[in-house]
Amino acid sequence: MHDSFEALARQAAFRRLHRVGQKVRARMLRAEGPDLAWVSVEGQELLARVAQLPPPGAPLLFLITSLDPEIRLQDVTPSFVPATPLSTLAANFSSARLRYDALARKVPELAQAEGSAPAILTRALAVNGPLAQALLDCARSAAALSRVLEPSRRLFWQPWLPLGAERHETVLRRTSGGLLNLEAGFFLPGRGQARIRLLCKPPRASYRVLLENPAAWPEPPLPPFPGLDALTLECLGTDTLAPGSSGGVLADALAGR
Repeated sequence: MHDSFEALARQAAFRRLHRVGQKVRARMLRAEGPDLAWVSVEGQELLARVAQLPPPGAPLLFLITSLDPEIRLQDVTPSFVPATPLSTLAANFSSARLRYDALARKVPELAQAEGSAPAILTRALAVNGPLAQALLDCARSAAALSRVLEPSRRLFWQPWLPLGAERHETVLRRTSGGLLNLEAGFFLPGRGQARIRLLCKPPRASYRVLLENPAAWPEPPLPPFPGLDALTLECLGTDTLAPGSSGGVLADALAGR
């Protein structure tokens, strides 16, 4: 009860000393989710929506957008550029993804699933704490790496596209002609590595499938990207993945290809 009154008193003091539109400095405490974090604003611990997840202790800047009925802050911190070398961030992502894949492999509902089935993954995460933590760790690692690749490229890690596969990675880049270039890579146990390259300029999109072992696939995989139903989609065929492509989509992006 005492803590509740103390928190209310701190909030009242904050309202008296600040106004909507004012910027306040804060300090990162700890992450609560992909875009939520506990921050310290003038000694008061608040849960705020953040645009990035810097390490604990990093300075943040917020814009006060509301004081009543609740205090609302908008993250306006300049983009955080980690001092960690790109190679280290890439290695961290690979390690985190390896841990997640190893745990998911032990969940029959995930390992045996085919296609995109996020509902199955949601149910597994609800009852499997280590798997949920591994997913969160890998998502954070992927986001940190993607921030360094921007603005020319973005990295996405979506382990349900498709479910049952491993080593997921998708790189998005915009070509000079205004086309969106999406390339997804994943490894399906028993069938090998697959890549799907898609060029999109609404309302049309075309894609090509590259497979390490085409004979192992009864049907070529479909593009694992949401939102394609609204486009006129054309398949350009299936080819064998070129030798030396085992590094994956991300390796090509890091090499500038």
